[in-house]
This record gives sequence, structure tokens and C-alpha cells, in this order.
Amino acid sequence: MRMLVLPDSGLGYALNEVVAHYGEYEYFAVLEDDDEWDPGFLRTLRKALVAGGADVAHCRQRQVPECRQSDGAPMDRVRIRAVNWINFPMCLFRMQLFHRVGGFTNAAGPATDWDWHLRCIAAGARYEFVDRPLITHHWHGDNYCVKVDGRPFVMKRLAEGVYG
Repeated sequence: MRMLVLPDSGLGYALNEVVAHYGEYEYFAVLEDDDEWDPGFLRTLRKALVAGGADVAHCRQRQVPECRQSDGAPMDRVRIRAVNWINFPMCLFRMQLFHRVGGFTNAAGPATDWDWHLRCIAAGARYEFVDRPLITHHWHGDNYCVKVDGRPFVMKRLAEGVYG
């Protein structure tokens, strides 16, 4: 296991720093501190990426103690402009996509994953969906995305035409 200790400077900053340090790998995934991958998560999503020739493989999620968003669905390039339903922990990405898209936007805060997916789509990313729940997403009062609404950031960028 490798560990990189970073200052508390935002999710986008942290993800960009991790890729800068470990960018030689072919794939990357983001597991947030309070969520869990099933044991076969990486193997299953890597297999889907390779078989489908996709840039991103994503799956369904279980949510505890309550459901606060979609449990996951295939990428819909129109629907994702209105609502984010694909969280980082549900995905495995090809590293080359990071270089094509240009990294993560730190100013997006809790909408970092939503902004990332919209920019991936604008860059022509191909998505492969695994119709199985392979992660457990924990919701609680301390979730950053529960406390802070990232929607205004994405809606402003949509209006500005940032996502094409």
C-alpha cells in the first residue's frame, strides 16, 4: 500500500496530486473514506472496461442507511446534465482519460464527480455499465455532499457552455 499525505486543499486538488504521483498506472479509481467496495469491484470493472473498450466502467450502488440518490444506471448523456447519479466510488477510469480531460476541478467541491463526468462526456469518453451493486455508499449527516450543495457550480458551468 502507498500513502500520500496532503494538505486539506479540496478533493479536486487531492485527486490531481495523486495522479501526479501515481500516474504511471493504467487505471484509477476513487474510494471515498466512508464507502466500501465489494471484494470483486476492481476485477469486475476492469473486465468490463477491457471487454467494452470503454474509458469508464461503472456499477450500481447500495445506499445505507437510506437511499438519497439513484442506485446507478447506464450513462445517459442528456440526463446527467440535470442530475448526477454516478459517484466516484462507482467507477473505474482509464488513466489516459485523465490526461484527455485535463484533471479535476477543485472549485467544484462536492460536485467534483459530476463536473468530471460532464467533462469526460464532452471529451468523448465511452462508458460501460455493470448492472450489479458493487459498492456500499454510506449516507450520514457528516457527508460533505449532504452539507454542501454542489449543484449551483455545475448549473453555472452548464449555462456558460463549459461542457459543450
